[in-house]
Amino acid sequence: MKDGLWRLMLPALAVVSACTQSPWTAQSHVVASSPREAGRYIIMIGGCNDCHTPCWEDSAGKMATSEWLTRNPVGYRGPWGTTYPANLRLFAQQISEDA
Repeated sequence: MKDGLWRLMLPALAVVSACTQSPWTAQSHVVASSPREAGRYIIMIGGCNDCHTPCWEDSAGKMATSEWLTRNPVGYRGPWGTTYPANLRLFAQQISEDA
């Protein structure tokens, strides 16, 4: 797996780790054959691609992982205003593996 994809999964793993520390989810964890598969699962179940991957809906989930989380330039309008999903890969590159 490319190093960039692994780095983009680190924030997802951090969220799961933080969630498993709460008392009501003390037994929650992701069971997967590898950290890569765990990250893939978290991205899919969390719906990250829905907003952060361009044309995800049109691909019916059949898009190459190299295209995942690269930023969707389409804005989503809500009562808070318009949100433009970020490129999570660029964000994740700024986070150390220890973090």
